[in-house]
Amino acid sequence: MICLCGVDEEHDEDVRALQEAVQKIVRIKKQMGGNHQISLARVQGSRLIVEQEFTKDVDTLVAAVPGLLTSAVCDSMVDLDALLAEAARYFGAQREMERQATSSFRLLLVYRQVKKSPSLHASQSEVAQAFIKDPVCHLDVIYWHQDVPVEAAQNVFNQFCAYDNTNLFAKFYFLEVGQSLERLHQALVLMLSHPAHRMSQNVAEQLLGSWFSPNKRIDSQQDK
Repeated sequence: MICLCGVDEEHDEDVRALQEAVQKIVRIKKQMGGNHQISLARVQGSRLIVEQEFTKDVDTLVAAVPGLLTSAVCDSMVDLDALLAEAARYFGAQREMERQATSSFRLLLVYRQVKKSPSLHASQSEVAQAFIKDPVCHLDVIYWHQDVPVEAAQNVFNQFCAYDNTNLFAKFYFLEVGQSLERLHQALVLMLSHPAHRMSQNVAEQLLGSWFSPNKRIDSQQDK
């Protein structure tokens, strides 16, 4: 599942670039493996709004992407735990419908933040931990921010990365993207890799030239 959060096409001039990038990634992912099914969703009020159910039809997915770009008009705060709980319920329902206990699910969350909005609340509740520790569920995050104070952005990034520390058997990606659209495309490409066969988080960050890493102060690093 590709899920967009904090995206508002009316007030964000870079949203169209995100639309094109997601459409491109959908096409590439399908070329990599015909057995993959993809669904598309957006976040509204910490709720998961599924715009396109799981499908293998590339044309259907590409056509559905523009519907993801209107999710954040009224959202000032996103509760990550509530969102993960909804994702867990949705994936559980899909597993029951398919009657395949071995099906694995991945949530790729693109979290867009402009001038501190929407803010992030993450408390690592029991429900969220159940999602993180479930061996068939995977969480990847691209934190795409603009005009956010450095300390505030570092805090958000660390909140995401804290979830990775709770699961020693999974390689989640939590990648930071500033105002560089090129880096956004690069981060999405890195997300194409299967969680079981991917490079480490640190290596991925080095490839992106990211300023951010968990529990490291940005002001101690040199500008790149």
